Amino acid sequence: MPKLKKRADGRYVKTFIDSKTGKRKSFYGQTEREVNRKILEYQAKKETGRTFKEVADEWWDLAEPDLAVQSVRGYDVARRRALEFFGEDVFIKDITALQISKYLGSLASQGFGYKTVAKAKLIVNLIFKHAIVCGDVDINRCSDVPMPRGLQKSTRSAAT
Repeated sequence: MPKLKKRADGRYVKTFIDSKTGKRKSFYGQTEREVNRKILEYQAKKETGRTFKEVADEWWDLAEPDLAVQSVRGYDVARRRALEFFGEDVFIKDITALQISKYLGSLASQGFGYKTVAKAKLIVNLIFKHAIVCGDVDINRCSDVPMPRGLQKSTRSAAT
């Protein structure tokens, strides 16, 4: 366990290396108690992980600048639908393949076509891939989820 040190400015600091990421993490505070409280909060946050919304927003911030204008429009709609379905307080590590399947099924039951549901699955898949890279989850639960059957594949007729 790292030692608590008092700095020249009067604040306390405790530094340790995170075993999961290998990065150095320092906690500062006016009192020893404050430093220990910050360490406990950090460890609790690491155990519970990030929410689906946090990971999805981070992925979107990284992906959006590289996308074409039309892709941004379609992907953003699909991302917002996923956020609406999974909610803001659901931890990404708690989402199961069954829940993803229910999400795709709910889109199918609302009358969306094959391409819309496929794009929704693609977005969830990309969010989970980003979560793997960030260390939030170990496996992509979206990869083995099948597309719902009976989705409409016909094109829309042009309105004249």
